[in-house]
Amino acid sequence: MATFDLQSDVKIYVEQYPDNTFILGLSLLGGPDLLSFATPSWVPLECDVNELAWTRGSSSNLGVLTIPEPATCRMIIQTDDQDPIVNKQMRVGANIKVDIIDASSATVRVFTGRIDSMFVTYDVDGQMLLEVTAVDRFKDAINTLYSYPGILPPSMALGDAVEALMGTVGIYKSPSSESGSLIVYSFAGQTPPNPVGEVLGWYLDAEQGWFQLTPDGTEYIFLNREHNATAIAAGASVTASNIHSTDPSHLCLTDIQIEFDNFDQANQVTGTLADGITTYTAQNNDSIELYGATQASFELPAVYPGYLEDWANNLTRTMGNKIIRQVSVNGLNTAGEINQALTLQQGDAIQTQFTRNGSTIDETSIVARITHSLTIGAWDAKIEIWKGN
Repeated sequence: MATFDLQSDVKIYVEQYPDNTFILGLSLLGGPDLLSFATPSWVPLECDVNELAWTRGSSSNLGVLTIPEPATCRMIIQTDDQDPIVNKQMRVGANIKVDIIDASSATVRVFTGRIDSMFVTYDVDGQMLLEVTAVDRFKDAINTLYSYPGILPPSMALGDAVEALMGTVGIYKSPSSESGSLIVYSFAGQTPPNPVGEVLGWYLDAEQGWFQLTPDGTEYIFLNREHNATAIAAGASVTASNIHSTDPSHLCLTDIQIEFDNFDQANQVTGTLADGITTYTAQNNDSIELYGATQASFELPAVYPGYLEDWANNLTRTMGNKIIRQVSVNGLNTAGEINQALTLQQGDAIQTQFTRNGSTIDETSIVARITHSLTIGAWDAKIEIWKGN
């Protein structure tokens, strides 16, 4: 096992064309760059890494909204070779990927996407700091107007509907994806076309499932609504705790954010089917009596009223006003080696244990979004979690 080193164990690659290749929007007509059918290749960046951070997952709201978002990556590097003023290959729009060498010397892809913005700082000694922000393919996908090829049936399983939708933008499902029992209306023949992100949001709002691209950007992972209960019942593979342990599944808890707010978890939910007629309201009367009513209303793509009732009753399972919003853990163990926080993903179950002044919290929840922030000598992982047991 090897201790983690920010300089040697982070590998950054940018897709670049051979020298003197004409690049639209950058090269000059009549200049030295030539039109050709050149193929780009991944070129490792020779640089010093000062900071690196990446975020993957979904945001949540009211205890019932799950909003998939593009993965992002931000880095601050020191390099002269990649000065975007003189190197036209280091440009907004270029493809970029980031690998981490883990404790077993295996290569782990953590991000693949496109450079979205760059910011350069030069100091008085001529040293250059380059800040790069990138996003994955999901950003392009959600802003694309969908257009279904062929004929779709009027209703489909949710997982099949997501597959048909994402296929229109050339992103295909991972073997890790699930289908689910929800039967939804398809969008066959619907006009006018809507952005893919709007359609996907309609499918997945109100805790219908989790969605994200794989770290290599080639596939998507969809986890259905039933996944949450199944993952929690199976038990967490990692524990974030302030109780010291040498167990490999232990993640050293650095802070925990707990919210006491009865207005951020709906206890009265109304759902309406896409027919605009069938409506069902579920209430958690114990929660309403204790904390007052917090209403949330949704239109569901569901076809069958029976599902609507089950969905609404499940969403109003508010048991109290204490909500663990986020836990932060050290991404390195006490020996300085990368721990299991690196491979923790949206939809995984995580156990949180926290003891203070004789009071103990012990809950198992679902990972909604995780942000890794690396600096020299430090690795912080902020894990936003979803309600659990």
